[in-house]
Amino acid sequence: MAFSERERAVCEWIAGRESAMRADVATYVAIPTGWNYTQGLNEFRGLMAQRLKELGASVEETAGDEKPAWLEHSVAKAGTHDDKE
Repeated sequence: MAFSERERAVCEWIAGRESAMRADVATYVAIPTGWNYTQGLNEFRGLMAQRLKELGASVEETAGDEKPAWLEHSVAKAGTHDDKE
């Protein structure tokens, strides 16, 4: 199936951003966010809000509901990041 002119243009644009996209992914995966690590989650949230604002979006943070108890992990409750139970 052949691409349309618009599809080819999008593919070329994406290919031209490959290096930047790889750098973004490397940055994102290096941010520790596991076990509800607040500092890492705040850092990632800030990066995403900044990117959205650069695209012209309006960003508003709204507190969500507390997660239900069944989602709590016994290791997380103990305050350790060691996943060996």
